[in-house]
Amino acid sequence: MKQKDCVLYRIGGMPDHIHMFVQLPPTYAVSDFMRDIKTATNIYMKSNTDLFPRFNGWAKAYCALSYSWLEKDKIINYIKSQKEHHKRVSFRDELLALLREFGVEVNMEYYMKD
Repeated sequence: MKQKDCVLYRIGGMPDHIHMFVQLPPTYAVSDFMRDIKTATNIYMKSNTDLFPRFNGWAKAYCALSYSWLEKDKIINYIKSQKEHHKRVSFRDELLALLREFGVEVNMEYYMKD
């Protein structure tokens, strides 16, 4: 995404999700970024199934959060240590807690159904 002036500070993956810490320019909408990332990586992984045998495609949904620049190191360290972190708290429970912390109303009938 260099052609879009994006900066990737850290990426880390788990079997069921990934975390990316990315700086986007103000002219690039998060939804466009996610569409472009999902499209490009889907094409790559589907054409390299030997490297990604369990990849069945991306979920329709995503979660994007913004943080203060002052928390940059904290976020990078979190992504580095997410395997250890998720031994203590599941992705599902962590995301629900984050959404509630940010005041997002969650309808549990639809939560993570995708």
